[in-house]
Amino acid sequence: MKKNYNLLLSIAVIASMAFIMSCQGPGGVPGADGTNGTDGIDGIPGTSGNVTCMTCHNETTDYTVKRVQFNESAHSLATRYTSTGECSGCHSTEGFLERANFTSTSDIYDLALTQQTPISCRTCHKVHYDYAATDWDLTIDDEVTESLFGTLSADHDSYGFGDMGNSNQCLQCHQARDRGNVPAADATGEVTTGSTHWGPHYGVQGNVFVGKAGIHIGNGFPTSHSHNNISNACISCHMYDQSHTLAVNYEACVACHTAEQAGDKVAALHTVVHDKLFELGALLEAKGVMTETLENGEVTGYSPVDGTFTADEAKALWNYMVVYQDHSYGTHNPSYIKKLLDNSIALVE
Repeated sequence: MKKNYNLLLSIAVIASMAFIMSCQGPGGVPGADGTNGTDGIDGIPGTSGNVTCMTCHNETTDYTVKRVQFNESAHSLATRYTSTGECSGCHSTEGFLERANFTSTSDIYDLALTQQTPISCRTCHKVHYDYAATDWDLTIDDEVTESLFGTLSADHDSYGFGDMGNSNQCLQCHQARDRGNVPAADATGEVTTGSTHWGPHYGVQGNVFVGKAGIHIGNGFPTSHSHNNISNACISCHMYDQSHTLAVNYEACVACHTAEQAGDKVAALHTVVHDKLFELGALLEAKGVMTETLENGEVTGYSPVDGTFTADEAKALWNYMVVYQDHSYGTHNPSYIKKLLDNSIALVE
């Protein structure tokens, strides 16, 4: 009986302890807060966005001056093309920058961009690449090693331009592009132009400068000229003193002439070339190859006719359009342009 009593007592003690342990009393008073940790070191403040932008974007900088100048240039009026890569390679910023990725001259015809913007600072300069002085570096300055002249006309070979320094960028677009079936110098038979715009596209200046733009009928063509020795050829005259209007400043000529002499020489050359060009145009108009362009009843020039002509007539037509599209009236290569016109006149008169 005593053993049972002890067993019951043990059970009761264990049960009471379990009961006591299952009940939690009220919480104690919170202890004191611990010591604060050491503050971190403040980072170096970044450059103010306004300070960075205002380095260029204010009315006192060269950027503002050049932007105003550029807006006066013909380049700022270049048309945007959004449906054809053939044009966008020169007529939009995005198209021009894609030229750097071309592996052959045919690539330009495959370029078709849906988002294109007009020619601007970003076309020629690496604007906002580094947000530093290098943003004014040229986007494409490699030597132009191939010409688009001849890619459509099997009788002509493409040729390379020499290294013209920073003017290599100009030559990316300022080179001839033909519409096909341009006859070789010794071609015979007939040529169908197929367009009232047959001939080299605008931008033939680079080809004229190196003396390879026209169809070389006969002989006597000069192999060099005085302007060949001008460093950075195009920009030395068209961007003298970093002007972005691209208008020629005769002060650029003072190494060889005074500015006044240069102006007089150019004016005299323009008269000679203008007269020769109109003489050739009149001959081709009489043969039905060109038509007169009239303004207030006065002949201001001649335009191609869409038709089929003799190879000689087509050669002379091409050479007329080379001189016209160059727009320098001989300044880019005086002896070459005069010889091109003289030989073309002799061919069709």
